[in-house]
Amino acid sequence: MPPPDGPWPETGRLAVFFCARSTVFDACNDRGVATRGEIRKVRALLGAAPEVEKVRFVSQAEEFRRTREALRDRPELLEGADPADESASYIARVGPGDWPALVRRLSKAAGVSNAFVIRDDYWPRKADVMVQLCPRADLSEGQGGPCEGRGLATLAEKNAILDRIGDLPGLEKVYFQARSHQAPMWRRRIVPEEDFGAYLPEVFYVKFTTPPVLSEVRRALRGAAGVFLVDPVDATTKDRRL
Repeated sequence: MPPPDGPWPETGRLAVFFCARSTVFDACNDRGVATRGEIRKVRALLGAAPEVEKVRFVSQAEEFRRTREALRDRPELLEGADPADESASYIARVGPGDWPALVRRLSKAAGVSNAFVIRDDYWPRKADVMVQLCPRADLSEGQGGPCEGRGLATLAEKNAILDRIGDLPGLEKVYFQARSHQAPMWRRRIVPEEDFGAYLPEVFYVKFTTPPVLSEVRRALRGAAGVFLVDPVDATTKDRRL
């Protein structure tokens, strides 16, 4: 069944990234790394914004550690990597307010490469587990894992996945977020608006009568063709908490 209707959260995560030695953003052309003074001025803008509730600074060194951790199984991708190529950032919790105006102010600040807000996910408390399906072939190329060398899940694979989900104890509802749902869902989540719904994976969101044992759900779907990952729904937003 399609996603349920209901209000969206009026809270989210603001990210403000600074110019680094290597960048693809026009705002950083013909200039170097953001200076300490420029970073301090952005911190002052955040402190004056009524929408901003909590702020944390992520240094280039910390971001580099995250990159190394994410690529620990792909050491060849780290050859020649340097912390100077990572972007420092401010990550902030935001509450109700004029998010587009806030993003415009921050994006115009000297030293800022880009800024955006991601609204908190719609799915916590509406579902317990998400089953993310394989993305387009070009998006998984060279990434390894169960979707390497293939493309989107076929209709037959989706039906087979649904059969496995249907055998799980305590199943209450299954929602399917199709590719046709992706663009409108993400237009409501991203400020400024971006239309990259076609790049996002399709997802089954599964609700149980009682919270499931995640290991049992993963075991039931292990090896199912077309499945990329099985995670708790809260995993989609917990890394955005400060």
